[in-house]
Amino acid sequence: MLDFKKPETHNTKKPYSSITYLWEFNCAQSKRRPLAIHRYSGNKASGTVVQSTPENPEWQFVYPHTIYAAAQEIACVK
Repeated sequence: MLDFKKPETHNTKKPYSSITYLWEFNCAQSKRRPLAIHRYSGNKASGTVVQSTPENPEWQFVYPHTIYAAAQEIACVK
């Protein structure tokens, strides 16, 4: 979860103050896609949902030295 001090409007028409994420990783191909992303009007995932994950999200490459690479390393432990 990300929580913002000031409301954001990136990629939305309505302001949001927090975001929750759930990612799926394809470990063999080093790719990721969102299963659930919710932007909330209030802090700490409170208030109304301003925007949700698009249907059928596309797989995206996981670039090295990013937060996604760190998450993939944890998720793909055998």
